[in-house]
Amino acid sequence: HPAWAYFTSVPFGLTASEMSAWVHHMGGQELWDELASDYGLKCLPAGNTGVQMGGWFNKEINSPDDLKGLKMRIPGLGGDVMAKLGASPVSLPGGQIYENLVSGAIEATEWVGPWNDYA
Repeated sequence: HPAWAYFTSVPFGLTASEMSAWVHHMGGQELWDELASDYGLKCLPAGNTGVQMGGWFNKEINSPDDLKGLKMRIPGLGGDVMAKLGASPVSLPGGQIYENLVSGAIEATEWVGPWNDYA
């Protein structure tokens, strides 16, 4: 269900503090419970990686026009957003990102954040 993305990773979304406030004090948990009940689940926050960077690019991005036609590994809701900005989202497993960047098959990628990207 597309709504799951709102509880995990919304592009240009909330900070860790804002997300916690929304879930705990502004109705987020109730919406999560409603969504999860269709699957017999009870979801609870189990940590927050915080704000993530926008991605790794093989060229400088100075305006939305620089995204037009850009082949970027970015799945899900993030890919939907980038497509609206003119990029060409590509879905690849994490283990194939490096080889596809080096070969030029993709020109940019989004992963988790600096610590995971470095690993």
